[in-house]
Amino acid sequence: MKKTADVVIAGGGCMGCSVAWHLAQRGITNVVLLEREAQLGTGSTGKNAGGFRHQFSNSANIELSIESINLMKNFEEIVGMPIDFHQDGYLFLLSKAANIETFKKNVTRQQKHGGDVRWVSNDEARELSPGLKRRWGRTRRCGLVRRCGLWTKGGCLGASRQRCRSPAH
Repeated sequence: MKKTADVVIAGGGCMGCSVAWHLAQRGITNVVLLEREAQLGTGSTGKNAGGFRHQFSNSANIELSIESINLMKNFEEIVGMPIDFHQDGYLFLLSKAANIETFKKNVTRQQKHGGDVRWVSNDEARELSPGLKRRWGRTRRCGLVRRCGLWTKGGCLGASRQRCRSPAH
């Protein structure tokens, strides 16, 4: 077991594994990744839904989401192993009229940063998601982002975990 390291990373979830991988890409390989569980990715990373999207109100978060989605789309080419990546869409439904103006401003901000988002009507939302009940009132409004995705539990995490275990990476 190592007694010293140039870098010690606490947590072997998606963030810790990503940090270790990015350090290795920059030639920093004397790294120790600490995980309290028996396996990597079994903490909060393994328990979340794993969705990602552009719908943020903060420009930095929008930019980060766009870069992250591009990484996921090209993960195999960049990291060297496939992931289970699907871009299915992300639909937000607003239940309070008071939120409409803020949401529309955020859609404009997201579009300015290159997010593929658009405002949709109730009828369009029902076409996109036929499971929406008819009782969703005519006064409600929705927003939709196309080209976002769902990151499944076995996808990116599995790739990151395997890469972190590989001494060559």
